[in-house]
Amino acid sequence: MATPVRPALVGCEFGVAGDRWPAGYHTGRDYTAACGTTVRATLAGVVVRAGPTPTYGLLVVVESNGIRHFYARLSAAAVDCDDWVETGDRLGATGGDGLHYEERVAPYRYMDHRSPLFDLLDPNHRLLGR
Repeated sequence: MATPVRPALVGCEFGVAGDRWPAGYHTGRDYTAACGTTVRATLAGVVVRAGPTPTYGLLVVVESNGIRHFYARLSAAAVDCDDWVETGDRLGATGGDGLHYEERVAPYRYMDHRSPLFDLLDPNHRLLGR
């Protein structure tokens, strides 16, 4: 497992309540990062989406063992659908609002998100803040 950006500075945590999110709470973890910061895969898997979306902007989604990892608000994507990526591989670059990282379980709809488990690791591969 790897952090999607370095340094891993969390700007908004999963579950923060608010009416600005359709779910009534924040559905992922937002990282503060300068525009153009490299975004890396938290786990190995296959790219199931790479392209623009109305809600998430430029989005890359990697599926790993039944979990889909959403990397949203990118300024550039470095992968295409059906590409295989390894943990730590470059997926793209952050946009002006940093990175929104989200994990979803089957059937992968909007309300199928969960508190992220695979993105906060220190250099010794220990989970941070857990």
